[in-house]
Amino acid sequence: MNQIFSQESILYRIFSTFANWIVLNLCFLVASLPVVTIGASFSAMYTVVFAWQHDQHERIIQTFCNAYVRNFKQATMYWLSILLIWICSLLAFGYLPLLHPLFELVGLVVGVTLFAQGSVMFIYGFALIARFELSFLQILQLTVKLIVEHKLIFIQLLIIHALLWILPFTSPFMLGWVIGIDILFGFAMVSHLNSFYLVKITEEYIKGK
Repeated sequence: MNQIFSQESILYRIFSTFANWIVLNLCFLVASLPVVTIGASFSAMYTVVFAWQHDQHERIIQTFCNAYVRNFKQATMYWLSILLIWICSLLAFGYLPLLHPLFELVGLVVGVTLFAQGSVMFIYGFALIARFELSFLQILQLTVKLIVEHKLIFIQLLIIHALLWILPFTSPFMLGWVIGIDILFGFAMVSHLNSFYLVKITEEYIKGK
């Protein structure tokens, strides 16, 4: 029995991981309440999960708060830029076809392009802000570099995020489950899963600098 609940046991590690997710997820939700601060919350959360990749599991709240304050300005501006791109995407979908029927295809192409651009920025940007001190332009350049050099990882990250966006809308039951998981530990879990991919390719970038 003692071996089952020892710190080296699989059961202990599973419970410990879920406990860490719950604490980190709570930090993220509280810090994201103003909505405009979601970017700072994401970057702080990535700082914590990157630390986990180096077996640094202590002081989750302190690490989160320090990173939140440190990256607040840049991460918030980056988040607002993504929001602006997504809003422009919706406008292209909804309003260009209203101007003229010929603009329907144009609206579709522009809308999809802008939505894809914002989504890629969302997947990579906050992790890069958490990991490096880069300008806005450098973040975009590094994002393109990582996508080009690590296409398979990019596809895997896209699949993870696509499932998270698609599954909730397959049924009301699934929507309820996903919302419940997100509130409890979902955002932290997904960021932790992403970090396994992102820490690998960013380590290669650090070595190559």
